[in-house]
This record gives sequence, C-alpha cells and structure tokens, in this order.
Amino acid sequence: MSARPLRVALLGAGNVGTEVARLLAETSEDLTARVGAPLELVGVAVRDAAKARAGIDPNLLTTDAEALVARTDIDIVVELLGGIEPARSLLLTAIANGASVVTANKALLAKDGASLFEAAEKAGVDIYFEASVAGAIPLLRPIRESLAGDQITRILGIVNGTTNFILTKMDEEGSEYADVLKEAQALGYAEADPTADVEGHDAAAKAAILASLAFHTRVTIDDVSCEGISKVTAEDIKAAHDMGFVIKLLAIAERLPNDEGVVVRVHPAMVPKGHPLASVRLAFNAVFVEAEAAGQVMFYGRGAGGVPTASAVLGDIVTVARNRVAGHHNAADNAYADLPVKGIEFARTRYAINLRSVGSGGEALGAETFEWGKSALGVSINEFYGQTECNLVVGACAAIGLVKPGAIGKPIPGHTVAVIDPNGRPVKPGELGQIAVKRPDPVMFLEYWGKPDATREKFIGDWMTTGDQGVVDDEGYITFIGRDDDVISSAGYRIGPTEIEDCLIKHPAVSLAAVVGKPDAVRGEIVKAFVVLKRGQPPSDALAGDIQGFVRTRLSAHEYPREIAFIDEMPMTTTGKVIRRLLRDRR
Repeated sequence: MSARPLRVALLGAGNVGTEVARLLAETSEDLTARVGAPLELVGVAVRDAAKARAGIDPNLLTTDAEALVARTDIDIVVELLGGIEPARSLLLTAIANGASVVTANKALLAKDGASLFEAAEKAGVDIYFEASVAGAIPLLRPIRESLAGDQITRILGIVNGTTNFILTKMDEEGSEYADVLKEAQALGYAEADPTADVEGHDAAAKAAILASLAFHTRVTIDDVSCEGISKVTAEDIKAAHDMGFVIKLLAIAERLPNDEGVVVRVHPAMVPKGHPLASVRLAFNAVFVEAEAAGQVMFYGRGAGGVPTASAVLGDIVTVARNRVAGHHNAADNAYADLPVKGIEFARTRYAINLRSVGSGGEALGAETFEWGKSALGVSINEFYGQTECNLVVGACAAIGLVKPGAIGKPIPGHTVAVIDPNGRPVKPGELGQIAVKRPDPVMFLEYWGKPDATREKFIGDWMTTGDQGVVDDEGYITFIGRDDDVISSAGYRIGPTEIEDCLIKHPAVSLAAVVGKPDAVRGEIVKAFVVLKRGQPPSDALAGDIQGFVRTRLSAHEYPREIAFIDEMPMTTTGKVIRRLLRDRR
C-alpha cells in the first residue's frame, strides 16, 4: 500500500467546488483510510484569486488553469467549470500529462465525451463522471458496474429538478407555468435565464450520457429529440389529473427490438399516478431502469445542490484514487455495441386515450395487430363481421371475455352462422369452408331487386353464402381466412392469406405484407408475397431469402412464399383493406 500522497487539482470553486474542497479537508483521515494514501489538494483554478473562499487556503488559488493542468505531478484533476471550452482543452491537457479525471460536466460529456474517453484510454488513466447526471444519486456506477451482466432495455428519468418543481406546483396548486417559474427563480431553483432547464436541454444532455452507458453506444446531445415544458398549461395539468395521470418531463432512452437501434428523447409525458415516477415531487430526481434480468429498478434522491453533488464527486475521487494506488484504470467508455441512433419517429409511444371499447369491421386483424391494440390503445380490439345482405352477424366482446386473438368472434345472439361445405353442411372444427348465415334472419335481405337468378345463387338451401372462407374451432370462434378468390390452391392445399400475412409482419424488417396466388404449371398456384419494408431497411435477395426462411420455420412448408416482391406502398382502400386485385394484376 503506497503512502505517497495523491495530488488533487480542482478546476472551479463555485458551490460544488467549494464543498468538494471542504470535504477533502474535513474528512481527510477517513479518505486516507478508504483510499490507502493521503489526498492532497495542491491547486484550485478560479477566475478571481483575490476573492476569499471559505475553507480554501488562499495560497492554493490560481487564475492560470492551463499551468495547473500542465503539471506532471498531479494525480487527479477535478473539473467543475461546466461548458465546452475551456473545460475540454484543460482536461485533454491533464490527461496527456498523466492525470486521471473526475468531472460533473454534462454538457461536455454529452457533446464530445468521445474525445475525452479516447484520450484517457490512450493515456491509461481514469475518467469518472457520476455527478454529471443526477447529483448525489448513485446511478452511473450501478449502470456501468452492477448491471454490467444484464441488458438494459429502457431508462425513464426525471433528471431536472427545476422542471419537476414547476410541474409539481402546477399539479398540486393549479398554478400557471409563468407564476411557478417566478417562484422557482425566487427560491433559487431556476436560473435568471431558465432556458436550459425549461426547454429540456439540461435533461437532454443527461439522457445522452445515460443512453451511452446503458446501450454501449455513443450518443450525443445532437441525437436527442428535445421538447421542454414551457407550453404546458394549467388546463393540460388538470386534464391529465382527471384522467389519472401526472405530467412529468421525462428523459427516455430505449433499445429497439432486435437491436434495430436506440432512441433517446426528452419531452413532457403523462405518467400514470400508480407509477413510481409519479410520486417524485418538487426538486427531487428519480431514474427508472428496466433490464431483462433485473427487471425494474429505481434510483431516487436529490439531483442538484452543492453538498449533494459534492458527495458524488468525492465518491469518484475515492474510486479514481484507489485505482491509482492499485496501479490500474477502468475503461470509461465501452461502445462495443455501436447501435444505430434513430430519431423519435422510431420510438414506440402510447397516447393517453380514454377508451372503453374499440371495434374493427374491416380486414381481419390477425394476432399481431390484436396484441398491438392492447399495447398501444390499452383495450382489446373487438372484431365485427357482416355483409350488406345480412348486416352484423359475428363479433367479439372483450368486456365479457368473448374475444380470441386472430378470430373474428362468435355468432351474435339472434343469428345462426356456420362454416359450411359446398353442399350446405356445416364442416367439422378446423376444416376450411364458407362462412354462411341461415335464414330466416331478422336483418337478412329478402332479394336482389329484379335479379332472381342472383338471389338464388346467393343461397345453398337456407344458407346465405358470404363468399368468405373461414374455420370454426371447438369453442365456436370463427376465423376469417379470406375471400373465395383470395384463397390460394397450391399442390392440393387450400391456403388462406391471413395466417401467412400475420407471420410475415412479425419479421423485424417487414412493415406491411399481403399474399396472393400466382399461377404455376406444377402446383397450380404458388404463394407470392408483396412486402413493404420498414423505414431504412434496403431490399435485397438475401433479405427475401431470410423472410422466406422465417415463414417456413413457423408455418407449414406449403405456406411459405416462394416469391417475394418488395414494393414501396401497399394498395389499400380508404378503410384499410388490401386491394388484392391490384396485386394479382402485378403477378
């Protein structure tokens, strides 16, 4: 264990810097025991050396920060100046001269942390920055170390005390934004120019730092979509309150599924009152982390203030000093994942929609869309089925538990509906047939006016045929397979498009898909898929093969699309139905 004192230089002696200097002096014996060597403050760079600073030896003050960081006998440089320059140049000089760095400079780290990390790694020194995001809250070290064996999927954070104070007051007192801002300025929570706080720039810088650590990907403040709280009104707050929400300025960083990238954003959001972040009041901060193995973890505490922030800085000084004593350093930046950083349009968000029921009577939804409805709308989508000739005859009702993903529902009371064969006999569960409605029926049409032949062709006995193929299961749920002319006949199999399309859109590159039958001399028809890819996904033969393999491993071999055509836009009706006729014309 080395007894050589470790020399510390301090850049900046404002509220935080003064507290750091005080704690270094007052707790020197404890710090020596924890580090294994004494910590000696040897210089403090300030703008005005003539100004007295309580607890700091005037002989340590200097206005020549460049000369201080150029010294080769400095072990640790603590930077508390803020801003991009001269902080960046000073730290690069310190690192080049062998000093490890502790900084709370969120603006610099979010703008150009990469240059500091690269320089520190090249020089074999540490750079720690716990105080840059959430003041005294131990946050960055748990993300970097405690959760190093896990995969973080999302971070939600209240990381700006000024905006949280304002929004809390607006929520609890019904005050207007401008009035609470004046109060925050009078109490010292907000600067005379509050732009960085209230427009979200401070939170955006912190979000960039959190995302970089959590997702092992370099994210800068320029990658963060940002909206502040200055447009939030008392009416907005009340409306959210009445719906069971509170409005918070959230920093949100999330990893997209299948490693498609990361999205980082800052904006006011409606948080359910039952969520832990909803109870974070006034100037307190909290960060909610979601990880695959650890689940949900929240860090809470004071995110600003001289003494709380100095606590985080001292923690970093101790860690860096221990590493110096032990003769090693830790990598500050590990951007091995290098995921693409995408815009806010790629984020999956949910509007606070107050819905009791949602119905769909167009194209069959499929299980994927059904699950999306539950996630995005907060309710199960009830499917309805009918025709002009018979009105609504099949449906689902999630409110009474009468719903099944992929099925259009059960016959509505008062109607007899079945899946029948060409002879008018109901088929067995699981067998393909035509959906039909039995007469007499209270809402069924009587005849096509002046077209007796067309009326007769519409019926098989007392069953009114719909021209739609379907399957009924053991519970009586009917699944729509497709129109008669949509069903594909291939090598003796009758294949409905719905199941294949439902599978296709589960592929991570696929946005929309539709399949039709293409004439084939050997099989009669083959399945051909028309695919609209997700934004930014280039078409290729390799991707087509991957999509084919994706379907083939999930469905029967005769169902996978033997041909795939990539198209820019899916032909659809104004009600959202695919116009398969146009696709068949393009076979």
